[in-house]
Amino acid sequence: MWAEPVPVEYVFDRLAANGADELTRDIVLQRFYLRESEWVNPDIRSVINNADKSGTIAWTLNGSGNGASTLIEHTRAFGLKPQPNPVSTKKWPSMEGRTYEQVQVSNKPLVNGKALPGSFLVPITQDVDMMAVLTASGQILDAVQRSKVYEYLSDLIGIEHGETPSWIKNGEIIFQAKAKILADAISGGEALAIFGPDGSVTAGFYNAALTTFNNVTKTGNIFFEGGYNNPYYLWKAKLQTSLGNFAGGL
Repeated sequence: MWAEPVPVEYVFDRLAANGADELTRDIVLQRFYLRESEWVNPDIRSVINNADKSGTIAWTLNGSGNGASTLIEHTRAFGLKPQPNPVSTKKWPSMEGRTYEQVQVSNKPLVNGKALPGSFLVPITQDVDMMAVLTASGQILDAVQRSKVYEYLSDLIGIEHGETPSWIKNGEIIFQAKAKILADAISGGEALAIFGPDGSVTAGFYNAALTTFNNVTKTGNIFFEGGYNNPYYLWKAKLQTSLGNFAGGL
């Protein structure tokens, strides 16, 4: 949605009404203040306003930040569809005339500025945040594999960036900003939707104790709590961790 933020008093009111605990309040308020800053961000407003005027928006996937050669540059049709404001203007009169619009883009890229047959506007929320794309053994894909996967997923679901575990910055595969994102998805944080190679779909978290990164190969291994793990490689990772802990205690 392209929506004007509600008053912060409204947020506090809804948190209290729902009996939110301290952790939930912190998560909600962090996201709220982020949305407030985005609403007044001149770069974001420029993108939205220009797209609204032209009826088109650039749709780019650059895999270089994940060590992949993928570079896909598309243009898609764009539109803003007004929606009913769900906030009561009687209790919150400042919300009268609030901007509350559904963001829509075409399901297919434009070709030479024109829509392809079967192309139509579909609602979107935001870009797809992939938290891991792995081999069946739980290993982060190498750069060649990632490029192929990005091209496929760009066509399938319109991804705009690579997945978090293979994100590389200044030649490093693990750094503070990335570690914070990963830490948000360990047990007690935000659950991930995990799609296993066996067809399973579960909600789970990163297993921080077993997840490792290799700064030389720019790969690593990801394991989950509550999601699919290859039994053999999970056993192997646990064994290596136990041996490492034992050796460290000698």
